[in-house]
Amino acid sequence: MNAPQILLLEDQGMQREAFKVLIVQSIPRSVVHEAACFTQALEILSGEAIDFAFLDFNLNDATGKNGLDVLDFIRERELKTRAVILSGESNGYLDQASVLQCMSAGAFGYIPKAMDQEGLLREAFESVLQGRIFLPWLGSATEPAIPVQLDDLGIKGRLAEVLFYLLQGQSNKVIARRLQLSPYTVSEYVSMLLKRFGVASRNQLPSSVARQGIVIPQPPAPILLPFVDDDI
Repeated sequence: MNAPQILLLEDQGMQREAFKVLIVQSIPRSVVHEAACFTQALEILSGEAIDFAFLDFNLNDATGKNGLDVLDFIRERELKTRAVILSGESNGYLDQASVLQCMSAGAFGYIPKAMDQEGLLREAFESVLQGRIFLPWLGSATEPAIPVQLDDLGIKGRLAEVLFYLLQGQSNKVIARRLQLSPYTVSEYVSMLLKRFGVASRNQLPSSVARQGIVIPQPPAPILLPFVDDDI
């Protein structure tokens, strides 16, 4: 198995080094690509197959861009990268509305930097690197001791793949194209997932998945079928 490729976007050098230590402790064989600004992050994402991206929400960046803009780049380029937002507000926490905006845009979690003071920051990183979604207001005590696998819930195959791309913030149209399914079929899968998780909209999916400690597997690479000319 290849070493996980991880992007760490943080404009403060000391903070970036501290995060890197936590990541390497969680997955010793990981390769951490460091970025101090928006442009460096995009160069890394364009040149490397990044598995996880930890993105500082507020960057002191000359371009005026922030972590949410990098998240948009990941979604628009349809990368399989799981992006997680790191906050840097004065109290270490974003307001919940901003967090939900990030989740709707395709973030696989939100980690406040202030969690370091509570001894939970490493646990948050480990949760995300195991394939789960981390949201701080759910509290570590609610996380199951054993991560829950989608197979155990009867969610597998195409249904599991649709769930991954939904959590990435992709539209039904994009999911249909990536999985070579009809938009109608994708819509049916989405309805099934919303019902399965007991939520009314796709924006509520991340919280439900995080609350249950579910591991979201990486979907397989799409199989490109050869072109067949029906006129021949």
